[in-house]
Amino acid sequence: MIWLIVGLAAVPSVALWAWIGRCLGNPASIALACLAESAGVAATVLFDSTAAVLIGGALLGGTFMDITAVGMTTARKISLSGPGDGSGSDRRRMLGLIVAAFGAGQMAGPAFGGYIAGITGSFVVPSLVASGVLIVAACLVMTVRMPKA
Repeated sequence: MIWLIVGLAAVPSVALWAWIGRCLGNPASIALACLAESAGVAATVLFDSTAAVLIGGALLGGTFMDITAVGMTTARKISLSGPGDGSGSDRRRMLGLIVAAFGAGQMAGPAFGGYIAGITGSFVVPSLVASGVLIVAACLVMTVRMPKA
């Protein structure tokens, strides 16, 4: 049931967050998505209710694709505006770094979470750490300066 909620929330999410990005800027869109996802992750372990889990699933589904899609778009815009040799190598390098960082996080996060859950016997601590990391990500992305159009 939860994965159905995640999937249904993901369907309109990229269009919604792209619109938010056009209104507020891509860094703000990504930051808001990180904060919403953080709230969803925290809710699943702070509140003992079915509603909290459903809300957490909806917030995950409604944000994770934005963080990736708008993040890649933002990286592309930054790389295109920077000093480069015109060959596109800077853009490929930037996108490669983004993909590598995303992949590293996809490996490190679950490994850390599983290790801590093994020690504590629950996923409360790793989930709250993940929520905190999303808040840090929101703060960091707000330091990104977009190039002038």
